Amino acid sequence: MRFVVCAALFVTACSSGGGDGKSIDAGRTRRQLPPPTGDVRPLPPFSIDPGGIGGYRLGATPEEIYGVMPEPFPHIAILDIAGVLDASVVRCEGDQLLAGGRPDERVGFLAALSPEIARTESGLAVGARRGEVEAAGPALVDPRIARDPGVIVPSWNPGARFLFDADRVFAILLVGTSDPALPPAGPGPTSPPVPPDAAPTDAGAGAAGCSGALPGTELELRAAAQVTQGPATVLAACLTPEGREALVIAGDTITVIDLDHDRPRRVATVEVRGLSWAAPLRRDADRDDVVAVVEDRSEDELVVSLVALRFEGGKLIKLAEEPVYRVTRVSAQWIGAQLADLRLLLFVEDRADGYQVGGVLVHRSGAAVRDVAPLSPATISRRRRTTPDAPDAPSPPTIDAGPPAEAAPPARDAGHDAGS
Repeated sequence: MRFVVCAALFVTACSSGGGDGKSIDAGRTRRQLPPPTGDVRPLPPFSIDPGGIGGYRLGATPEEIYGVMPEPFPHIAILDIAGVLDASVVRCEGDQLLAGGRPDERVGFLAALSPEIARTESGLAVGARRGEVEAAGPALVDPRIARDPGVIVPSWNPGARFLFDADRVFAILLVGTSDPALPPAGPGPTSPPVPPDAAPTDAGAGAAGCSGALPGTELELRAAAQVTQGPATVLAACLTPEGREALVIAGDTITVIDLDHDRPRRVATVEVRGLSWAAPLRRDADRDDVVAVVEDRSEDELVVSLVALRFEGGKLIKLAEEPVYRVTRVSAQWIGAQLADLRLLLFVEDRADGYQVGGVLVHRSGAAVRDVAPLSPATISRRRRTTPDAPDAPSPPTIDAGPPAEAAPPARDAGHDAGS
């Protein structure tokens, strides 16, 4: 009985509170969070758009690029090989993103080198397959420009170049100026100029007498060219004003196929030693030349040449054959590369005075891509004839890709702390 009374007294005392019959709840103590310290910046993967990659914008000054970088000190490399390339490159985001241009000028190109660093709006990134890039939209096609098969320029972003090794993208290069040349960058980071090669996808197509269609199935064309085994490239071409031809390229051999009573037949064959790739290039409104890129590589030197051919009298006649770029083992070391690790992807554009050649230098170190930079442009003159039966005019002088490698300045890599 005494226990019950004590319990009742305890309940009465607790319920009385302050005497007004109301309970008091002080609530939780709220934490006051201090404001964030330092700069707030987006993290990869960045978005690739026509004006840049994330906060790295085409046309930006080097100082503006430094302000976007998370690294406290910029790592700058000077890529300088006489007659081949001349660029100042800022290595950003742990060397996964490059921002470069001509020394002391605004940013003219950007390059994404890893799948984690950037992607397009449709999700394309380094490592994408060729089929995925093609499925994202049509490639830009201009019959007056021929590009290395390892490059795709999408019509939905004419400033982008997807660079392929076999079937996979190993780098995405973004340029804001002409291609293949790289003049000073445009007015600003938000409005990069559209490259002149950003022609409509049907530019030059449908010209009189030129259908641009294959004169048979690929199997029939390979059989006509007597290429029954091994890899081969089959391309439609307009080698005559009224023609409908095809090029079959296998090894060092280029074969022209046309129709004879609706059956494909071989009409001309030429061997080009060291052939890397070949393609038709629109010269007149309804007629193509054939351009071929030749690579001569040894332990001490890499020479890339252009051969231009025209189909006349049932033969492929040589219009030009000139070395365009020359890199020696020593000059490769100036940019911190081994000669065997360098690759040149060329673009060829028809011009009134000949052919303008440019492209991209790629430096790989093992499986990793170290550098991607546009090549310096070069012009190759074509031979001219005064009359159809006149002999060829004297060939223009060979283009000199610069002095021997040993005569150039020493290697310059400004990768260092800015305060040193």
